[in-house]
Amino acid sequence: MNTTQLRCFLSVAEYLSFARAAEQLNMTQPAISHQISSLEKELDVQLFVRTTRSVTLTEEGSIFINDAKNIVKIAYGAKNRIQNHSLNHVRLFNIGFHSALEMTLFPEVLKNVSYQFPSVRPNLKMLPAKSLRNLLETEDIDVMLSFRMEPGIKEPGIYIELCKCSLACIMPREHALSQSPDLSPADLHAEDLILYETHKNPPVLAQLQNRFVELHPPEKRTYTDTAECALTLVRAGLGITVIPDFLPVHALDLAYVPLKDFEPISYGLYYKSTKNKAVLKQFIKELKIVFQTAM
Repeated sequence: MNTTQLRCFLSVAEYLSFARAAEQLNMTQPAISHQISSLEKELDVQLFVRTTRSVTLTEEGSIFINDAKNIVKIAYGAKNRIQNHSLNHVRLFNIGFHSALEMTLFPEVLKNVSYQFPSVRPNLKMLPAKSLRNLLETEDIDVMLSFRMEPGIKEPGIYIELCKCSLACIMPREHALSQSPDLSPADLHAEDLILYETHKNPPVLAQLQNRFVELHPPEKRTYTDTAECALTLVRAGLGITVIPDFLPVHALDLAYVPLKDFEPISYGLYYKSTKNKAVLKQFIKELKIVFQTAM
C-alpha cells in the first residue's frame, strides 16, 4: 500500500468518477484503474462497483475512506517535518531537570538562547534524578539541572554551581511561624509536616529530611511525590514543607523561613563538555546571569 494508491482511491471516492479523478491527479484513466485494482488486490476487498454508467463505493470502500485519509495525512506530515528540518537545520537542545519548580528558571533564559540561536529548539525533559543521570552519561541530554551529588556517588559529568541554598520551611503567609527569623526541627514538632517520597526525589533531599524527620511524630507526617504536590498542600493549609531554597524568585503567597542547623547545599548543573557546543555555553551563561542578578 502506498500514497499513490491511496490518493487515487480518495479522488475516485470523492468524484465517483475515474475520468475526473484522472484529471484532478494529472494521470491517465488506465493508470488510475491500475492503482485502484492493485489496492483492492492488496486489501483483498472490492472498493468500488463499476458499471458503464456509474461508479459507487462498496460498504468496504466507505469504511476505508477515513483510514486512507489518516494514512495519507501521516505520510505527508512526516515528509514535511523531515523536509522542514533539513531546510531549516533545526537542532534540539535537550535540558533535563527533576522538578517543575525549575521550569520557572527557563523562560527568560530560553528566550535569550533562542535569540542567539534561532534554529535551536529547546527540549525539556522532567524525569527522576536517576533517569537524568543515565541520560547525561549517554549524552541523550545536553545539560542536567541538579543538586550536587553526595560524596561517594559518581558524578555524571562536569558540575557548575549556580548557588548555595539553605533549607527553608515553607508555609502560608498567615501561619503563626511565618514571621520567625529562622526555625529548628524542634520548632516544627507540633506542626503537620509535608515530606517527599524519598525514592522519587534526589537523594540529597531524602538525606536532609531524614535528619529531622525522626524528631517528628509519624501522625504529623504526610508524604507526597514532588515539591509541587507539597506546595499545593501547603497552600491548602494542610501543613508545612521543607525544601532547598534554590529559586531566585519566591512565590508571593508563601512565607520562606530558613531552617537552621543545616549546612547549605549546592545547586547547579551537570554537563559532559562544552567543546564545540555554543548553545550549551550560552545556556550556562544565561543561567548564571539569572542567579547572579537575584543574589
